[in-house]
Amino acid sequence: MHVHGDGMESAPTRMKVLILGGKGLLGGALAKAFLGHNVIVWDRAELDIADETSARKKIPELRPELIINCAAWNDVDGAEDHPDQAERLNGTAVGSLAAIARELGVTIIHYSTDYVFDGTNREGYDEDASPNPINAYGRSKALGERLLREAIDEFYLIRTSRLYGPRPESPAAKISFVLRIAELARLKREVSSVDEESGAFTYVKDLAEATRRLVRDSAPYGIYHLTSSGQATWYQCAKEIVSSLGLATVVRPVPRSAYPVRRVIPPYTLLRSTKVPHLRDWKIALRDFLTTNPI
Repeated sequence: MHVHGDGMESAPTRMKVLILGGKGLLGGALAKAFLGHNVIVWDRAELDIADETSARKKIPELRPELIINCAAWNDVDGAEDHPDQAERLNGTAVGSLAAIARELGVTIIHYSTDYVFDGTNREGYDEDASPNPINAYGRSKALGERLLREAIDEFYLIRTSRLYGPRPESPAAKISFVLRIAELARLKREVSSVDEESGAFTYVKDLAEATRRLVRDSAPYGIYHLTSSGQATWYQCAKEIVSSLGLATVVRPVPRSAYPVRRVIPPYTLLRSTKVPHLRDWKIALRDFLTTNPI
């Protein structure tokens, strides 16, 4: 079944939308973006998506008309130590959810990452570029992409990057780089940040609203790249955060070697969008977030 968007805002097209991982950073934004529909928010307490037996029982009983999966293993360094767990959640479970969606005849939306690419192409990566992950997290997400595409045709696979937004409802959810820097900058006279690894910092509110537009407009199924327009290193983003907050905190650029991590980091993972326009400029979105949310 294709989710048709004609007149989606009116009562007759009110859908039952199941959001998995619904209390995380993106899940909270999606619940707001799909207001007006019958939104059911499940977090891990309601369904561990890695438990296929439970998923095959609970989801069909609910009979959703649209499944949105943002449950994921997001501990990127932790994936290096626990690759099997990351693959189960980001890979195998996604294939199971897609199979359930196919059997129910409903559309599934799933989110992936710029980390499925190796970061060596300075021109960036379009939707059809072949994944070539270079760390455990990227490999687990690439597996999820492959299993999704093998299981169902009625899908939106949305790749994005460097998400930030308000503090998530779930205590298990990861705190974004933007929030961490904003909090540190209020406490310290000086912060340092890595001046490498350009990417697109993306506000979850913008991503959630763009997701809803895909559904509303009955966009063709397939892969979409949804990120802010423009790009920045961690240091450039940190400088913009401090400036937007009007703080006098000094931001110092440092090399990656100052903050070593377990994973191999793709150096340049710009996601090119050939199907829909990029989201708004990253600086404008960042300023909007920082000036409209208590930090």
